[in-house]
Amino acid sequence: MKTIAMCALLAALAFGLLPGNRDEAAASDAGLVLLSYLLATWLWLDVVNRDQVNLAHIRGLRSGALLAAVIYAAWTVLLLWGFRVYRTSRTHQERLQAGRILAGNVIALLTAASVLYLFRLQEFSRGVLALYFIFSSTALIVKRAVVQAVLRCARSRGYNLKHMLVIGGGEMAQRYIRNVESSPWLGIQVADCFPPDENLLSRLEKRLHGAGIDEVILALEPDEIGVIRSVVEVCEKCGTKICVIPFYNDVIPTRPTIDMVGEIKSCLCLSNLGRVELPEAMAPYVERMDFIIGVPAKAHYNCGVVSWSGTMNVNFIRNVREPELESHFYRVLHRLGLPVKAESNQRR
Repeated sequence: MKTIAMCALLAALAFGLLPGNRDEAAASDAGLVLLSYLLATWLWLDVVNRDQVNLAHIRGLRSGALLAAVIYAAWTVLLLWGFRVYRTSRTHQERLQAGRILAGNVIALLTAASVLYLFRLQEFSRGVLALYFIFSSTALIVKRAVVQAVLRCARSRGYNLKHMLVIGGGEMAQRYIRNVESSPWLGIQVADCFPPDENLLSRLEKRLHGAGIDEVILALEPDEIGVIRSVVEVCEKCGTKICVIPFYNDVIPTRPTIDMVGEIKSCLCLSNLGRVELPEAMAPYVERMDFIIGVPAKAHYNCGVVSWSGTMNVNFIRNVREPELESHFYRVLHRLGLPVKAESNQRR
């Protein structure tokens, strides 16, 4: 009875957490994996074999088998994270997700079997492990299928929509719009379609400053790609995500492989958060903002930019001693006549 009660509690935890983000999805998966272990031990040891002295049997909340199950659940979730199961996308295929789940569960099962062999725990029921694998794999796959079915139904009825703005005046843009309209379960709605004419940038900036656009889709023909740089600048200024459909999509696969030959062409990554705005009740208590990011493994510098209250703060982060880049950047701004102030946390 205790096992059944614990199963019911974990079931409420697992299915009560409808995954709205990665952390909630991982927590609900851990609950499902624990629930699968409890069901496996109850079915195999209590119902089938009536063996309550086996090492796999859970005798209470302080049982070593329960602690092992918790560790196993955490390891399974970590493997699923490594297999990118928690990477959310409206276009993910269920078969790909199911394959990743099975791969993660197989590795977790092999790990558990290796630990049992290493510590000579032959008394641990292999039947429990087999049912554990079947129950956990089935539960995780069915859970995602149910969530996807619910989301697709809601999106088909006009809920949980993602509003797109398409830029392009050729067949590529029209094909994208037709494909989206023929798949309402994706929940993607094309709000506008702007051709790349002389009024594109002004119309685009005005539209993005208004509410309602989640993403900009660049579907340009070969003779229209000259506007890419300007469109990207406007999208970065407005803080809107931008995606590009290559015009060679029908000829060359869209999973390119890049090989670096010769010297490294980059020295840092510049990340610009743009202009930050806070609620009026919070703004008086904020004096300044900085955007500090770590240095990458193959470079000596990184740069973070953020604007707040009429001031742009440019933060250089380095793992070398000499501040040559910052000094040159300061001198250039000073020669341009811009009001600039240099600060440092370097200790003399």
